[in-house]
Amino acid sequence: MSATKDPTTARIVAASAAIGVVCVAIGMVWSLLPTATPPSETLLVPLGVLTALVWVPTLIWAVREPRQADVSVWRQGPWGPVFDRLPHGARIFVVVAFVFLALAFVSAIPAIFRGNPEILNGHPVLNNHGFIAQVSLQDYAESVAAHTRFGSAVLGGFLLLACASAAGRSRFW
Repeated sequence: MSATKDPTTARIVAASAAIGVVCVAIGMVWSLLPTATPPSETLLVPLGVLTALVWVPTLIWAVREPRQADVSVWRQGPWGPVFDRLPHGARIFVVVAFVFLALAFVSAIPAIFRGNPEILNGHPVLNNHGFIAQVSLQDYAESVAAHTRFGSAVLGGFLLLACASAAGRSRFW
């Protein structure tokens, strides 16, 4: 059976992507806590692998989705049919989650532009394309948290879209 006709595949993708979305949410909340040790950016590697695994069938489903001649459907793009299959409460959750991810992404941009956090000769620094600035441990920790939040927001967007697509496709509801 092809991936588009097999609800089991869609359920596996939906569940896997949902686990990734939960991990992203936990990492983001953790990165926002002022007294917590910032999560390591290496935690994003398994999320990146998961994103790649669930994104392949998601793109295949989007490409194979039958198009309608109705012009009103075209405005929704390839993801319109995905959201049409979700119940109203799930649509609201997806929109709120995307807004949260967008806010997390935008809130991390100032720290991203300051440079990448590194330890150089035992001192915390920010490396901005070869321009090294020594910073306090607090600034270093804030930069690590912002970089983690930035990466999590990007991966979270892909995982959330994959989860919504697979859940709508599998008639999960």
